[in-house]
Amino acid sequence: KIQQTALFWEYVERYTTSSLFLDDELCYVKYFDGLGNQLNSNSANIDFSMSLINQESIMQSFEYIFDNNSDILTLGLKNGLSIMSEGEMGKIIVPPDLSFTEENSLGIIPYSALVYEVRAICTEPQKEEVSKINKFLYVNDLTPDSIAPNGIMQFIQKIGSSTEEPPTLNSNIFFSDSIYLINHTTPVWSCQDCSDYLNANNFVSGVVKAILMMKQGEHSTFVIPYSEAYGSAGHGNIPPYSTLVYKIELKDVNK
Repeated sequence: KIQQTALFWEYVERYTTSSLFLDDELCYVKYFDGLGNQLNSNSANIDFSMSLINQESIMQSFEYIFDNNSDILTLGLKNGLSIMSEGEMGKIIVPPDLSFTEENSLGIIPYSALVYEVRAICTEPQKEEVSKINKFLYVNDLTPDSIAPNGIMQFIQKIGSSTEEPPTLNSNIFFSDSIYLINHTTPVWSCQDCSDYLNANNFVSGVVKAILMMKQGEHSTFVIPYSEAYGSAGHGNIPPYSTLVYKIELKDVNK
């Protein structure tokens, strides 16, 4: 316990200018503001990961609904959630006295200092998608190169040609691309060395609009809001209200 307390204070020193200390020396570091109501810490829907203070991961990021009987619940997590609101994300750093104080189903040694990274899930689907975008930008330390009026964000990895004609509607394009649900690592769609005509018959509206923002030879990643993707209905394995991450290399364009 003494060793873990020392590790806790060593860890939180890096956040002295950005952290909020709660009662019993719990440390909370906010990543970004919430969008909705204050959480009910007795029963909350969260997207979280958990690790020991020495960075050894215990649980990777996943969505979880817990109550007072949940295996993951420590007093430190509950106290941290009590100041969060829906859509907010932050780091809850738990000292030994607010951690697991007895044997537990996760096999964590009692009085181990813990670090939870928590995003409070919004009950309103539209606000939840905004919160997911905020997480994507924060976790990947990204700033968009451009944001279209329709909300599509562009991140350019390789600048395209300034001399070749850019694509237009119904251009025959040659490309490799992948589509992801935001904050997921496995694509729901991927096509390598493909060719198609750029129109609404072959691509969802937001993808067409994204490609029209590009130049030949460009590599870009786009965040496409659900309103420009598959809307409130979803499509196949893409759930309703899904924001998409679209990665594409635009290799060539034939008008």
